[in-house]
Amino acid sequence: MVALAAQLLWLLLVGKGTHRQEHRQAPRQEAPQVRLPEQIFSLLLVLGLAAVALQLPAEMGMGQYKTLAQLRRLEHQGDAEKVLSGDSPRMRLDVYEAKSLHQTLFAGPEAGVMAPPQLAVLYDGEPAGTIFQIEENRGARIMDSTPQSLAYRLVRSRREVGELRSGEVSAPRALLLGEVGGTNIWLGRRFGIEQFTVVQPSEMLIDGLKGPLRSAGGGVFTLPGVETVVQPPRLFLERRGKQRYDVIQLVSAEGMPAAGGGMQSLHEDYLVNREGIVGCLALLKPEGVVSITRGIQSPPRDNLKIFALFLDALEQMGVAEPRKHLLQARNYLAVTTMVSADPFDTAAIDALRRESRELGMDIEYYPGIESERLEQRNRIDGPPGASYSYYHHGAMQLTEGNREELFESWPYNIRPPTDQKPYFYNFFKWDSLGQFIRSYEGKFLQRMELGYVVLMLTLLEIVLVAFVLILLPLWIRRGRSLKGLQESPKAYRLPVLLHFGAIGFGFMFLEMVMIQKLGLFLGDPIYSASAVITAILLCAGAGSSLQGRIPLPPGRRIKTAAAIVVLLIVGLLFLLDPLVDLLFGFPLVIRYCIGLLILALPSFFMGWMLPSGMGILSAGAPDMVPWAWGINGFSSVAAGPLAVLISMEAGFPATLTAAALCYAAAGLTVYLWPPAQPTPSV
Repeated sequence: MVALAAQLLWLLLVGKGTHRQEHRQAPRQEAPQVRLPEQIFSLLLVLGLAAVALQLPAEMGMGQYKTLAQLRRLEHQGDAEKVLSGDSPRMRLDVYEAKSLHQTLFAGPEAGVMAPPQLAVLYDGEPAGTIFQIEENRGARIMDSTPQSLAYRLVRSRREVGELRSGEVSAPRALLLGEVGGTNIWLGRRFGIEQFTVVQPSEMLIDGLKGPLRSAGGGVFTLPGVETVVQPPRLFLERRGKQRYDVIQLVSAEGMPAAGGGMQSLHEDYLVNREGIVGCLALLKPEGVVSITRGIQSPPRDNLKIFALFLDALEQMGVAEPRKHLLQARNYLAVTTMVSADPFDTAAIDALRRESRELGMDIEYYPGIESERLEQRNRIDGPPGASYSYYHHGAMQLTEGNREELFESWPYNIRPPTDQKPYFYNFFKWDSLGQFIRSYEGKFLQRMELGYVVLMLTLLEIVLVAFVLILLPLWIRRGRSLKGLQESPKAYRLPVLLHFGAIGFGFMFLEMVMIQKLGLFLGDPIYSASAVITAILLCAGAGSSLQGRIPLPPGRRIKTAAAIVVLLIVGLLFLLDPLVDLLFGFPLVIRYCIGLLILALPSFFMGWMLPSGMGILSAGAPDMVPWAWGINGFSSVAAGPLAVLISMEAGFPATLTAAALCYAAAGLTVYLWPPAQPTPSV
């Protein structure tokens, strides 16, 4: 709100000067000027809003249903204790100790032991991981009964066979992408893993685990053979070295899915997509596996999407028979899906059967599985009349050539995500909306994708509020101070609407999609937003300031700038991804500067469009200038959520294409402007 008021003040204060500059080439016609009382009122408004903002509490309120709020209530009762707390631009970190914390990580009833005392690690008020308060491996015995252990059991069995065949004697190694509390380090050590590489993007968490929390967690992150890398997991994969791994566990993708998908559906995930899985497969040793364990849903969505994603990654690598590289099994709580760069042979399948039986898990898929011979110990929903679950049904459909039929008929979006559409947690399908309403009636929103619903509501709310605050006042005042809206030539109305609306949408489309795309290249959305906003605002501002010195009439400047911007956006469509692939290995500072340079030139010419249009309008219909500002403000505000919606539905290339089309439309509006009238002689 303060920023909006500041922008309004700037427009009011500099509007007079802008008119003067454009009137050098315009007919002698007085432009509407801002009166001193309005300037004083705007200044007081900004100062008042700034004072209110400074009085707001530094710590915002916590939602009452968040886990952190519940732990705070326990803390006030004396039943919980805060062990560590911290804030960073990326997240809020809290670590709590309470006797009521006993997460079992999907362990089945075969465990026979209780979970050890624990600390809960929370990101932004919600659980992110668990720290076992133990000193050695035997304290983590419960991990032997988790579905996550299946990958380690399988690798142990396959490794024994592989060593006999290939003679490999290197120490077994695991890569834990997004590990939080160290529980999977204890798990790997119980199954013979000696070397670990833990990749975690939060330096604050790693510092806490190696410092204040070291004794509480048995110093698991400082044990011999444990290497920690503070880096986003996908960036680690892109900058991979020669090290290879027996197990790669995507810990950040594991856990119990939120009801309705939660707000995660709005966030890009560059690890759990086609290119991320390809990067994982490239780092595997022979007989190594990539594993994800995720909670059960009914009807299934997350685990079917993971299975489809693994298939898609194998096909991207050119694997001839990808169905031979996949395994899936579950207990009554969670599903473990595994993929290998090498096909699973008979020995591996026998090991899967044996280990699954010991864990009390049902096998859903292995190469050559026969649906008729399946038996469910942990019975869950399946197709009518079938003896198997929907997980097996989906796996068979995906591997037997009925993939598109499954994608189209399934109530959730389970198409594999890619770097161009990296929304793994977006399961929303418009085709299923009616089905959800009929099935769940008044509670259908609870079963749908909450993030997508919030995005749609946000877009509608912003459009409504922007109309009320930006366009409606101009409409109300048209009969009074803005008489030009009635008296100005009608021929100006369509070009004003198209030109200033198109550049508002195009500007924000490009800004939003580049923030999303450069998040992978820079490794952090904070760095991405900083680079994009800095480059666009500075360079567009420079273009706006310098365009008046170009010895061309405003119409020619608009056509020139629009053509250049469209060509540069088309260049980004085809060249941006190959370029950043070549530059991942550079230090962050250099990558940040490259991000600035990528946007500098298009932003400079984008800055020509609005002042050049204002120049034409000021010369021919100056009383319509406020309307032009209102149209541009309205489109700029509405474009933000609309850009995210387009990216989620159609991908980043579609949003870039929309930006190019907007600037092309703005350039073509010069042919709609009425011809300039000659200045009358005196």
